[in-house]
Amino acid sequence: VARGGAASGGGLAPKPPSAASDVLATLGGMGDASGVIIWRIRTVNGALGADKLLQVQYPTGSRLIWHPYNPNFFFIVERNIEGASGNKAGVLVETTKLVTKRNSDNEQVCECAPDESNIPGLTPLASGEDALSGANDCTWASNDAKHILSGHDDGMVRLWNVSSPPEIACVASLPVADSDSTDDDKRVTSVRFLSQYEDSISDASKITPPFVVGTKMNFNVSLWSAFTAGNPPRKLRVFGLQTDVPPALP
Repeated sequence: VARGGAASGGGLAPKPPSAASDVLATLGGMGDASGVIIWRIRTVNGALGADKLLQVQYPTGSRLIWHPYNPNFFFIVERNIEGASGNKAGVLVETTKLVTKRNSDNEQVCECAPDESNIPGLTPLASGEDALSGANDCTWASNDAKHILSGHDDGMVRLWNVSSPPEIACVASLPVADSDSTDDDKRVTSVRFLSQYEDSISDASKITPPFVVGTKMNFNVSLWSAFTAGNPPRKLRVFGLQTDVPPALP
C-alpha cells in the first residue's frame, strides 16, 4: 500500500507510485519470513526502481494501514486465526523506536514475535476480552488521527484511542450485525470512516466522522452516524448489494 493514499481512513484510493520520494509497504502471507517491507520507490533511467528501507518480521499481520499524517507510524492488523485465543486487534508501529539489526544483505531488519510483549516501537491494541483474537479490517479516523476502528468476527466494531502510546485503550464497542445473524453473517468484513465528511464534526461531542460497515461478506453495507462523547452511533441506512462475487469497499 502506498503511503498517503488508503491510509486516510480508507476514504481515498491510493495513488500509484510515481514520484522519487514515494514510499510503499508490502505485506507477506501467513508465516512469510519477510513480513512487512518498507520500500522507497525511485526512477532509474526512466524506469521504476526500489530500495528496501526496513523489514519488520511480523508473521501474523494481514493488512497495513499508514498513519494519515505521520510517515513514521503505521498499523498492522492482526490476522484472525481460527481457534486462537487472545485479546489483540493489531499493533501500532512507530518506526523511529524499532530496534533493528542488519542481515547478511546489509538490510535493516526488526525481528518481533507477535506473542512477545514490550517490544520497542510496537504497541498492541488489546482489550480485556479474551475472545478478541485478530481483526478483519481497520480504518483510521483522519480528522485528528487519534482513533482507529476495527471490525471483528463477533459482529462488533471497536473504537481505539491511539493518541498516546504505550497506553492504547478500547474506548467503545458497538454491535453492528443483526442479532439473529449466523456466525458467518455477523462477521464484520469491512469498516471505513467517511473521511470526506470530516467537516460534519462541528459538534464538539463528535469524535469521529460517520462510517460504513460491511457484513455478510460485504453484501450488506450499513451507514452509521459518528461516534460521540455521549451517545453511541446510530444506524442510518442499510444497503443490500447484489453481485456475483463479494464486493470490496473502496
